[in-house]
Amino acid sequence: MKARILTFLFSFLMFQAVAQTRKIDSINHLIGKAKTDTARINLLVKKINLVRNENIDSSIQLNKKALEEAKSLGYYKGEVNLRNNLVTSYCFKGDYKSAAENLKFLETFIKPSKDSTDYADLYGNYGMMYGMQSKYDTSIQFYEKTIGIRERNNIQTSLASSYSNIAIGFQQLSNYAQALFY
Repeated sequence: MKARILTFLFSFLMFQAVAQTRKIDSINHLIGKAKTDTARINLLVKKINLVRNENIDSSIQLNKKALEEAKSLGYYKGEVNLRNNLVTSYCFKGDYKSAAENLKFLETFIKPSKDSTDYADLYGNYGMMYGMQSKYDTSIQFYEKTIGIRERNNIQTSLASSYSNIAIGFQQLSNYAQALFY
């Protein structure tokens, strides 16, 4: 019986790894055929998200290379997306100092506007960084800012994860009533 379970688990994991490689191969193919530099950078952002699941250090190196390219092109949205991805990778690696440095840079780099959705991503990354460091009160404050911006701009993407992350923060603070509310 144990052998069957192990065989099943091994075969399942084997197919997962193959699927991930196929996605990366597919994106590499699209990157090679990209007609514009900005399209290539946008595809690199997707590739970096996939690579992060396999190897954080590789994703950081790929991200830094793409970031230099986005900077040289003056591609604002690409640089913002790549820096946000870099923050995520640094957080998962446990390098909160580098994550905080990139967040501070983004605060000054993001083009000011009253209610920029770029700030929603920035605040979401602050929330993640503080949550991963068990600073739940601060994490919740940043996720609430994220939710406010996304709701005012009628942007549904990432809204559920922000609510869920607030609930997790309240749960970690043993405030179960608030956790259930969110």
